[in-house]
Amino acid sequence: MAGLGNFAADYKSSLWRKGCLLRSFLSGRIIQNTGALYLVQISGYIAPLLILPYLARVLGTSSYGQFATLQAIVAYGLVLTDYGFLLSGTRKIASLRETGDHIGGVYKNITAARLLLACTAFAAMMAIAEFMPHVKLNLTLISAILVIVVSNALTPLWFFQGLQRMSIIGIVVLFSRIFSVLLTYVLVRSSADMALALWSQSLGTALACLFCLWYAARLLSVLDAQNYRVTWKGIREELLDGWHIFQSMFFSALLTNTGVLILGLYAAPSVVGGYAVVERVGKGVASLLTPFTQAIYPRISAAFARSTVEGLRMVGTWAKRLAFPTLGLVFMLILIHYSGTIGIVFGSEYQVYSDALLILIPWILLGVVNNFLGIQIMTNIGEQAWYSKAFTVSALVSIAISFMFSGIYSYRAIAAALVLGETSLTLLLIYRLRTVFLAKKEGYKI
Repeated sequence: MAGLGNFAADYKSSLWRKGCLLRSFLSGRIIQNTGALYLVQISGYIAPLLILPYLARVLGTSSYGQFATLQAIVAYGLVLTDYGFLLSGTRKIASLRETGDHIGGVYKNITAARLLLACTAFAAMMAIAEFMPHVKLNLTLISAILVIVVSNALTPLWFFQGLQRMSIIGIVVLFSRIFSVLLTYVLVRSSADMALALWSQSLGTALACLFCLWYAARLLSVLDAQNYRVTWKGIREELLDGWHIFQSMFFSALLTNTGVLILGLYAAPSVVGGYAVVERVGKGVASLLTPFTQAIYPRISAAFARSTVEGLRMVGTWAKRLAFPTLGLVFMLILIHYSGTIGIVFGSEYQVYSDALLILIPWILLGVVNNFLGIQIMTNIGEQAWYSKAFTVSALVSIAISFMFSGIYSYRAIAAALVLGETSLTLLLIYRLRTVFLAKKEGYKI
């Protein structure tokens, strides 16, 4: 009996050690994945900010206003090619990661779907550009836009995030964006070089895309070497799976990008350029938390898969941890405005627009709240459809306010519209979650 007791004790001790090692490994992978996502996200905002003062001065206010309008149009195309796969694809790959079954099939079908969406996005962007009074397309601009859209479609960040293999990808993306920054300083020399500025971005995106394709093929050869075929049924399944998430992503893009386009209809290109610079700074600050919320999403999804109570508890834990960093972002915006940083960094002509940063403070706070309510909770309890509808309503509120008041209050109306749109989304999400949990009478406590 003593020997059996010792065996049981040793076995329990072995299980405990293995559990500790597994938790340590997963925790380390989470940290690495989070760090890599920070590289991707932060470099995506810091790289444009590094060249922003240079482009603003070299292109001039008028040309930069046209450039900013074109960037807003491109942003719509990127959202369309991303679809909902950054979440739905990540979630599916994460669920298949343990066994490796059908990972290759999911990868090929989502990639094919993204290429089809890229074709649609390109046509839509060309149509929008034709309606903008300050944008004049030529073959050089069109080809640069095409390279950006196709490269984005073929870059499977969702795949690497689902596998939690973002470490090397983060470094590659970082270096590709450094390359784009250097290329901008080399090629852009005058106000006539707007197309070269766009090409500098597209070439960096293409380089990262090529490496990601090679690395994905290498991982698939190890994880799932079966020769899956792309099927219309598979493409349709992936599109349906990501549809509701795409709706929220698309209307999120409307919330954050349509303002520049609407302002371009009422204001001079110089005003568009001035506000675009300040808004880019605000978005850059707001995006500092995005990699973290993306990195914890697979873990929270797994918790919800085990039980709703466990998922809500994990959401509450991470929400508390992010409260202080969020307040830090608010302080950063206030400091940037009152210290005159905008005028010092980008030029004195831009400082007049920096009051938009103060208007955007509630937008940042509510954006964090809505991420937890909408992305982290609602997409994991089967409420994607309602979340998409709420986003639609909030985006329409923002757009309506922008159209009604930007002709009177100029760029301040655009910033205020973002805040009011985000506020309406918060209220709708709270209403829906309260209704759902009261109906279930579960008494969940976050």
